[in-house]
Amino acid sequence: ASLSGPDMAKEIDDILEDLDTIESDGVTVSEVTLINGGYEKIFSVEFIGSGVGGNVAAIIVAPEHKAVTGSAADIFVKTDGEKYTARNGLDTVTSNVGNRLSGTFQLKLRGHITENIPFNASADQMKAKLEALPNMGTVDVRVSSPTKELGYTWTITFASNPGYFPHSTRNVDKLEYISSLITSIETDNSAEIQVNVFKDGDDPLTGKFQLAFNDGVTTQKTRYLNSFISASDLKNELESLSNIGRVAVIRSESSSSYSWDVEFIGCAFKGGVDVCNDGDLFPLVATDVDLSGCGGTSLAVTELATGSGPGSCPQRANGLCAEERSIPAEFPLRHDIFGLSLGTKYFVQARMRNSQGYSIRKLSSPLYEIPHHKPPGPPPPVQLEKSTTTSITVSWEAPMVNGGKAVTGYELWIDEWSGGSSYMVYDGTDAPEVSNYTVTTSDVGPLNQVVESGRQYLFQVR
Repeated sequence: ASLSGPDMAKEIDDILEDLDTIESDGVTVSEVTLINGGYEKIFSVEFIGSGVGGNVAAIIVAPEHKAVTGSAADIFVKTDGEKYTARNGLDTVTSNVGNRLSGTFQLKLRGHITENIPFNASADQMKAKLEALPNMGTVDVRVSSPTKELGYTWTITFASNPGYFPHSTRNVDKLEYISSLITSIETDNSAEIQVNVFKDGDDPLTGKFQLAFNDGVTTQKTRYLNSFISASDLKNELESLSNIGRVAVIRSESSSSYSWDVEFIGCAFKGGVDVCNDGDLFPLVATDVDLSGCGGTSLAVTELATGSGPGSCPQRANGLCAEERSIPAEFPLRHDIFGLSLGTKYFVQARMRNSQGYSIRKLSSPLYEIPHHKPPGPPPPVQLEKSTTTSITVSWEAPMVNGGKAVTGYELWIDEWSGGSSYMVYDGTDAPEVSNYTVTTSDVGPLNQVVESGRQYLFQVR
């Protein structure tokens, strides 16, 4: 005998829940009773489990698996609102549509409302809609994978906010929403919107601090400086200290901090005294730091480059590669530096001083020079010592200028009286003591030009 309707419904329910894609109690199967009676058996299958929510794919009955018998017997599935008219011609059964989310919504921040946002907006779409608001900076958006009902979760981080620093700081008001979302099942709550705050924004950077400088004699301290002090204001505050000359300040800004580069660049005339900060100085010290915001603040002083004053020149009277002397007011200015070492690279900076103090140092052009010996000057003209029918003897003297180092040798050259084809007849390299040479008619070899009796010749030495 065939099973009763309720028993068949129970068996179908058990078979479906045996599938590994449907959890226990994931479906409800019940018999549909026709008001006007009939012989067909109709069952309603409703998916209710979390693993099979939303608009579930339709159950398919493969033709080869149909095993029902009887006159015009068949088995089929109706889904997504399809209707079945009973064989009694009177009753109609309509299938239900699976639960699916659709529609749009809007977000609101302090009275400013976005354009409509699709229910399945991508991260880029959500970002563009929010950043189009006039009171919105930049946001980072991540979107989750969809739920079975095509619901999504967007995680929004406010990366920058107009008028706040660091730009990521500000405890932004909670977003409000205007929903036009709908679901295919009216009683379902998938269209509800929830806005949750996962992390409060940091407070902006505020507060003050002071800077102190020790010149090795006294320690001076600035007034309180605000947390976002400009480069020009910091320069003025530092140069107002009696133990600091001139400084250059550059302020840099990142997404989360300020930094100030301070360089001691010269002297200042203060109270009738030249205040110069040369050499390897003590670093500035941050004191009385009272900063807040940014989720935690810190202020550190780091030495970027060790200061360097004049180099060491032991051969000079003061032991330093520096000197100060008065110069006449004649331009262009010229100054000779003596006592330098050969082959050493020297960098030179100059600063001028008048009754009001020192100027800023300026680098030379070219940037450096290397002291080296110059070539010796030309010797006096070659002297004829004596001549015979077969020889000529000449002599020479040392040059008047040796280029800064003793002469190490001489070369003697001979040429026809008319000139134009000179030859070296003597190579005295490493023989500086030799200062004469005799050329004869019998000379041969690569360094000798054979002279002939009765002719005139020119001699040069170098």
